[in-house]
Amino acid sequence: MQRVRTLPKSLLSHAYDYLNYALTSQLTRFIVQEPPKLTESKQDTLFPPNLKLVLDNRYKLIDKLGNGAFGQVYRADDTKHSKLVAVKLEPYNAEYASLRYEIDVYRTLRRGMGGKAFPVGIPEMIWGGSHEGIYRALVLPLLGSSLTSLFRAQKHQLSLGTTLMLVQQMIDRLEWIHDQRIIHRDIKPDNFVMGTGKNSRTLYLIDFGLSKVYRNEEWMHIPYRDGRGFVGNMRYASVNVHLGVEPARRDDLEAVFYVLLDFLTGDLPWRRFENPPESNMIYVTKLTSIQALNFSMGAYYEPEFYQCLWYIRSLRFDQRPDYNYLRATLSALAERKGVGLGECFDWER
Repeated sequence: MQRVRTLPKSLLSHAYDYLNYALTSQLTRFIVQEPPKLTESKQDTLFPPNLKLVLDNRYKLIDKLGNGAFGQVYRADDTKHSKLVAVKLEPYNAEYASLRYEIDVYRTLRRGMGGKAFPVGIPEMIWGGSHEGIYRALVLPLLGSSLTSLFRAQKHQLSLGTTLMLVQQMIDRLEWIHDQRIIHRDIKPDNFVMGTGKNSRTLYLIDFGLSKVYRNEEWMHIPYRDGRGFVGNMRYASVNVHLGVEPARRDDLEAVFYVLLDFLTGDLPWRRFENPPESNMIYVTKLTSIQALNFSMGAYYEPEFYQCLWYIRSLRFDQRPDYNYLRATLSALAERKGVGLGECFDWER
């Protein structure tokens, strides 16, 4: 068993100084800048009920799977290979071209693999392009349920075993995309889905519409910048993102641990605040709650959560996280609690 590191006292001292500074400075006043979303009337015009399209003379829309802020997701028939796929559609002239960015990210990932297959847990782009200058489309494998829907079906609470198994896979997926020069920037349960068939126990990371290349081809890291607009999901965003700091690898991981806390407790301490009028309070509660995790989590508190979050928050902007340390810490927790990491998920019981 790997030895789990403990946090240095200097880090804890620094954290309290950081807390006092943030609470008394104007940095707690940030602006939430969200991309403009399609109005309901525009959605109805561009995506009428029973929309029938055949993309690239091959992908025939069948029915709608869901709505997004900027477009729609459909089930479709790949008529060439006689299999079902998922199709994401958005207006071609959308003010915020989420799919254009996502297609670019998939192309970056594909170049990085040099023609090799993606690892399990990262869906490969099947096709991406435009349709008659009206729509932009992205075709992906059809996967299973999102963690949001599974969490809801379990009455907004997951067991420690299921949560740890999921988070271990989340860390694996993030390590891989980070090593491919990509940060996700929108970590939330909606963007993790389970596979199907033989991959039904595999967690997939999806939706790269807000993702960003953080290193260029010469391996130079993007520069540190502050005063940036908010990006991501208010509930799970890191403290630094709330402060307007350019997101980096550490911020994806901090969001994962907020998802972990949500799954275990079903009630994050800052959930009661509205978004965005009380966004300052969401930020302040995140910053202070880590020091009272044992209070806010009650019976669900484990010191390993505290260790992991403090470690992530201690990382420098351009520092590569120690993913093995995070996995080892959570594995040590599972062993201490007698929880198997190869057991059934809650929804399989």
